[in-house]
Amino acid sequence: MPLRVFTPEIDGWIVVVGALAGAACSIPGTWLLVRGRLMAGDAVTHAVLPGIAGAFIAFQSRDPLLMLAGAAISGIACLLLAVVLERALRVDRGAALGVAFSAFFAIGLVLIVQGADRVDLDPSCVLYGALELAPIDSVSFGLFAPGGPIISIPRAVPTLLVALAACAIASWVLFKELRLGAFDPGFAAAIGARPLLIDLLLAALVAMVSVAAFESVGSILVVALLAALPAAARMLSSRVGTMLLLGPGLAIAASVAGHFVAVAVPPLFSDRLGDTSSAGTMALMSGLIFLACALLGPERGIVLRVARQRQLQERIAREELLALLWRSQERGLAVEVQDIRRHFVTMAVGRRASGRAVRSLSQRDWVTSSNDRLALTTSGEREAARVIRSHRLWESYLAEQASIRPDHVHATASRLEHVTGDDLAAQLATETNATLDPHGQQIPRE
Repeated sequence: MPLRVFTPEIDGWIVVVGALAGAACSIPGTWLLVRGRLMAGDAVTHAVLPGIAGAFIAFQSRDPLLMLAGAAISGIACLLLAVVLERALRVDRGAALGVAFSAFFAIGLVLIVQGADRVDLDPSCVLYGALELAPIDSVSFGLFAPGGPIISIPRAVPTLLVALAACAIASWVLFKELRLGAFDPGFAAAIGARPLLIDLLLAALVAMVSVAAFESVGSILVVALLAALPAAARMLSSRVGTMLLLGPGLAIAASVAGHFVAVAVPPLFSDRLGDTSSAGTMALMSGLIFLACALLGPERGIVLRVARQRQLQERIAREELLALLWRSQERGLAVEVQDIRRHFVTMAVGRRASGRAVRSLSQRDWVTSSNDRLALTTSGEREAARVIRSHRLWESYLAEQASIRPDHVHATASRLEHVTGDDLAAQLATETNATLDPHGQQIPRE
């Protein structure tokens, strides 16, 4: 089956609407994430459904102001119900939110089903959106003058632009208060920042973006955009300002990739498969973007974290081997490869680390090998002296300053020696002013 040709008039507007919806959702979602209240955002997005459906049925109009008013009333009522359940009945906060938004979401579904026969209200559209129809439902206006050129844009675009602008302005104006309330709500309340009002503002922003986006991407998929995009941004940066900027950028990527997958991928597998839901694939791409960021993120990525952990293990193994060779050299003993293996078995570094440590030291020209016996080179002795110096300075410090018995300081010093830099070692030497460790062994000089 040949691929459908992408057209700017249709596909371009679908991507724009999806990107605007994701960008608008990512800003309040970021603040909810850093405040640890994404569940509350999920509750609000579900709780606004009765208000949207009720306003639509009562007035038989899709006026954004009417639906926003209904959504605000419904969302506030849901939060109040959750507060009553939590405080009056002493229900856990998570359980209270779950009961409240589940009840309101069920009421919204009942209203949709009951009103579907009397008004133009499609339940599947409310739940999953009608992003593909966004270019058809357009508004026209003239440019520059009454007689100027007339352009048509999807009706959802100005609504989403207003929601995005409101979220961006609120974040810019109240950035200090929002950040302070996220990381130290007690101090924020003490200086009069009113964290409760901030919570209500965030609930209002979530309700607003839910109303603006529900017709395009659906009430359920708003939750994916509200949570997945900020979570992906969190994997890339720990700074709130950067996260707020990354969210819209990731929304654009999810929109472009999601619509392309919805249109181009299904025909590749079967002639009987047509286009799938663009809103659904955009939500899927948001989840995949989060997965990619979680794996490859520069700060919290699993791959980088595993790589750093392995590098740390290899460095510890090298330093342990250097210390073993130094101590053996002090006693006039030779060290064989099998001795190293036995030594590493008793450590948490792992058996395989012994072979990697030997190879690494050999590549750095810190050890020489002859007849399965290892010996330190001149440069290896300098590195080994640094490790031994840190270890014995810590033993002296723990024995003198912490009053720990000399036969109990070795294990602690063995851990601390691997995280001791030159500056800290110099400070330890100044405070202890020792030339011998608690066991009477010489502390190497710098």
